[in-house]
Amino acid sequence: MRAVMREGRTEARVRLADVLSSDRLVGVGALAGLAGEIAIVDGVAWIARVDSGQLQCDSDVRMEDHATLLATSDVEHWRELTLPRDVELVELEQFLAREARGTELERAPAWPFVVEGELANVATHVLNGACPFAAEVDAEHQPLRRSFESVDGILVGFFAPSAGGELVHHGQTTHVHLVVSRPAPYVGHVDHVALRAGARVRVPDVR
Repeated sequence: MRAVMREGRTEARVRLADVLSSDRLVGVGALAGLAGEIAIVDGVAWIARVDSGQLQCDSDVRMEDHATLLATSDVEHWRELTLPRDVELVELEQFLAREARGTELERAPAWPFVVEGELANVATHVLNGACPFAAEVDAEHQPLRRSFESVDGILVGFFAPSAGGELVHHGQTTHVHLVVSRPAPYVGHVDHVALRAGARVRVPDVR
């Protein structure tokens, strides 16, 4: 992340079609040139592309789709938990940390998770050729932002408390993307989200 976001080295590094070899794959990333966002859920790549300021979101991977930043994990077994109450993103991070205690996840620098259910107070952005975390962005390359008061969706991300500057921004512990499949597809990087009670959280089953 440091090379891509801070140093501006946003060249194509991996062709997306080459990594979609398993229906167990999950991941998050950014398109080459920071021209959009990538979310992979159960082997399906959802892509948000920005072209001339216009946003297109779908799950149709093109041969020319390359990532400049991509983190993936092939998870053989999941453990599913149900949230007993509404939680904010910071509480989800605390929940994930508790679930990792006493397992191999506690020693891992990063590990994936998936959330499915009703989401509230969602704020997201899609990169548009530049990273607002790195420096001030001109008007032409401002991220495309979208919010949802309430939406049924999927969060896919990585919990990475010791990967600042690599997989998460410094001072953060998660890198999370949103996938909404209907009525119209949408993919974006999550800036804020609350999870409603009953949301299902999947974490790798490594015990």
